[in-house]
Amino acid sequence: MRDSPAPRVAVLTMVRDDETFLRIWTGYYGGLFGRSALTVVAHGGAEMVRDVAAGANVLAIPYIPDPRFDALRWRLLNHLAQGLRLYHDRVIVGDVDELVIADPAIGTLPRILARHPRARALTPFGLELVHRPSEEPAPFAAPYLRARRHVRVAPLYAKPCAIRGQVRLSRGGHYADVPRLCRRAAAGRARGALPAASQACRPGSLPADGRPPQCNGRGGRAGATAGRHDRKTLVCRVARRRCRFRCDRRGRD
Repeated sequence: MRDSPAPRVAVLTMVRDDETFLRIWTGYYGGLFGRSALTVVAHGGAEMVRDVAAGANVLAIPYIPDPRFDALRWRLLNHLAQGLRLYHDRVIVGDVDELVIADPAIGTLPRILARHPRARALTPFGLELVHRPSEEPAPFAAPYLRARRHVRVAPLYAKPCAIRGQVRLSRGGHYADVPRLCRRAAAGRARGALPAASQACRPGSLPADGRPPQCNGRGGRAGATAGRHDRKTLVCRVARRRCRFRCDRRGRD
C-alpha cells in the first residue's frame, strides 16, 4: 500500500532554562521537518532559546510565578496548537524532553504520520529512558535510538500528542477530548516492531538491531507489555529526576 503524501507537520513545545534538552529537541525535529516547522514558547530567558533554536519560531512570554502554572501552560499550548493546525495537517505537542520516535524497522516518522491522515489523535506507547553509565559511557547524542538501550515502561507518558483537527488536551497532555486515541495493531507483528503505532515518543533509544529494549521497571520486557497499542512509534523520556504529575481525567484546564 502506498503512503499518502508527506503531511505538513508542526511541532510545539515550551521551555525554561533547559538548554540541553532544547538542543536535542530542536536537532531531532528540525532534522525531520525543518526548523521552520518548530514553535518554541520561551518562558522567560528568550535569548538562550533564540540561540539554541535558531531558525525555529520562538514566542517569548514573561516568567511570572503562579500556582496555576500547569493549567495556564496547557491552556496556552492548546490555543497555539489549534492555530497551527489551521495551516498544518498535524501538530505534535509535548514537553521539551519528549520525542516522537519511529521504530526504524517500520519506517520514518513522516511516513508513519502519512499512513494515518484521518486520525484525530495519535497516542504513543510510553517509555522512560534509563542511563547505565557503566554500560553506556557515550554521551546522549544522535542517532538517539542507539545512544541508550534500557527503558522503563511508563504508561503515563503514552500521550495523545500528535493531533489534527479540533482536539483539546488536558493538563500535562495526558488526555484528549476524542473518543479514540490510537489504532489497534494490525494482525500479526512486524519482526522487531516496538510497542506503539499511531503513537509518540520522548528522548530515548532502541537497540540498533530493532529488537525491543530491556525494561528495567515493572512489567518485563517492553515489547511484551504493549497491550492494545500499535507498534510503529514510541515515546521515550530521558530520566533525569523524579517528577510529579497531576492527571486530570476530566480533561479540564
